[in-house]
Amino acid sequence: MTAGARSRVRRVRIVGSVANRPGGRRLFRLGVALSVQLACVLAIVVEYVTPVPASASSGFTAFVANEGSNSVSVLDSGSNAVVASVTSGMNLPAGVAVTPDAKTAYVANHGGSPPVVTPIDVATNTAGSPISLPSGVGPFAIAISPDGATAYVTDKGNSTVTPIKLATRTVGTAISVGSGPEAIAITPDGATAYVADMNTSAVSTINLATNAVGSVTVGRLPTGVAITPDGKSAYVSNFGSNTVSVIAIATNTVSATIPTGTEPAGVAITPDGTTGLVADYGSADVTRFATATNTAVGTVPAGNSPFGLAITPDGARAYVTDNVSAGTVTPIDIGSSSALAAITVGSNPVGIAIAPASGPTISSEASASVPAGGRIHDTATLSGGQRPVGTINFALFGPGDASCASPVATSQATVNGNGAYTSAEFTTALPGTYEWRASYSGDASDRAAGPTSCTDPAESVVVTPQTLTGEAFGATGQLNVLVLGVHLSRTPDAGPVSTTTAGTTGSCVASVQIVVSAHTLCAHVTTTVGPATSTGQASIADATISIAGVPLITLTGVSATSQTSCQGSSGSTTITGLTIGGLPRDTSSLRPGTAIDLGVATLVLNEQTAVTGADRGLTVDAVHLIVRSLVTRADVVLASATSDISNCP
Repeated sequence: MTAGARSRVRRVRIVGSVANRPGGRRLFRLGVALSVQLACVLAIVVEYVTPVPASASSGFTAFVANEGSNSVSVLDSGSNAVVASVTSGMNLPAGVAVTPDAKTAYVANHGGSPPVVTPIDVATNTAGSPISLPSGVGPFAIAISPDGATAYVTDKGNSTVTPIKLATRTVGTAISVGSGPEAIAITPDGATAYVADMNTSAVSTINLATNAVGSVTVGRLPTGVAITPDGKSAYVSNFGSNTVSVIAIATNTVSATIPTGTEPAGVAITPDGTTGLVADYGSADVTRFATATNTAVGTVPAGNSPFGLAITPDGARAYVTDNVSAGTVTPIDIGSSSALAAITVGSNPVGIAIAPASGPTISSEASASVPAGGRIHDTATLSGGQRPVGTINFALFGPGDASCASPVATSQATVNGNGAYTSAEFTTALPGTYEWRASYSGDASDRAAGPTSCTDPAESVVVTPQTLTGEAFGATGQLNVLVLGVHLSRTPDAGPVSTTTAGTTGSCVASVQIVVSAHTLCAHVTTTVGPATSTGQASIADATISIAGVPLITLTGVSATSQTSCQGSSGSTTITGLTIGGLPRDTSSLRPGTAIDLGVATLVLNEQTAVTGADRGLTVDAVHLIVRSLVTRADVVLASATSDISNCP
């Protein structure tokens, strides 16, 4: 870095009384570098097993912001070599972060007017059109929400954090935080950002749903922050106290303090959450600590003045930027706690971020066809992941939603490696074609995958409708005296009905005068879907049965109801008034099959008979008179209702 450039950087960074503190000028240059690399340490859940040797580490792509040479070096962790250098759109680049889908790296440039955030296409290592920030804002650190929708950029001079909607490149309203925000990290659930406010010896907490800001007091000159993959703890490096503060996220209180080397800066947590690393700028090493006990367990030499720090998604290596040396990055084999050969990059490297792996693939297959009311599920198979963790997200779309716009149900399955994962069961209501979609959240080692196609035949489930049948009539009868006979056909007659749709069939007649004398006879069959039901109803306002040799029978308010669904059938009879031979009978409580012996005749009230040949079904005859004498035969039914259903699950 030239003397002129160094002077220009200092003018931007030195704010308030911090410049007058011991090591203050060096600290601010450090802070800028670290703030960005910390931003890339978003808490992302990854399954971590024993670290693999350096020679077996997968090839991940790292982006190094070179403040002194206005460039970003692109490293391949497999070969530990620089594979590209991006200079377009760079002006004092400091912070860098990569989207969860590993498609774009975003670089915060704190030089220029207005300053900008520059996107880099990961596939081609080319810079896109910069996103301008408000005039006078100097972005330092950057973090991206776990869903990849929003970037949050810290501004040390203005003590703010500015959100950027990445899809639309829309710059939001700045959020005021503590003085000198140097680093930022976001919890895995995307709910809260933690900002290291160097000038206030505190960490600002931002509720990202409401932008409400809180504060947690930590050590002097907090410079870096990282969050564990389980989202339970935030680790804050205190440059002025030679410690790391451990914040319990549930209570936002400091639960432990870990001694480190001199002037700790960048901090990161391994993907399995067991180990932390912090770059000790003043003592030229990296302190390793165990998160289970929050104790330091050793150090590894790393350059001259280590600033930024990032860990590969497979947990095998850490990469540490050396801002004061002749532009190098030191790889550290985490398994053996040893430094590998330094890699030459641009001048004054500051922030560093490592892209997630290329990612697994996801395929899925829905369960078989079921009748409406049946249970369906989806099975997604994840393959080709590093050691994938995170979640499989399932969404189900109902009939008529061919574009998969509004899910009727969602569920998640926790991922623990490649393999098959099953959604929660969904109980269908309506018939039709349902569409499943499945997607993988991604993690630090693996890119997001999916969602599966809305038109994928393997994700379609045909839910067949129930067949709803039923009948109802007001009255019917057959009277035979010796050789003479009179017949009353079903009047009115609703049915037989057989349908898969909702509707009502039936009618009323004013009166009948054959076999019986009756008024206002009605019969209807009603069907519904979602859930499927069939209901038969029949009623008679009043009726008189006069047959020689049988006591006169009069009735009022006669009705029968039969209702059937796939859960079962039920029926009832109502008779508000009944007299037999001029004597009233109690009909307030009619049990099924209530029989009254009339000598040559039997009167059955609330007669209920199961329907054969259907999944469920019931016939309810409110009144059934059977006459069997030497000269007379009669069979009369008043108010009959039948309901039944087929194709139940």
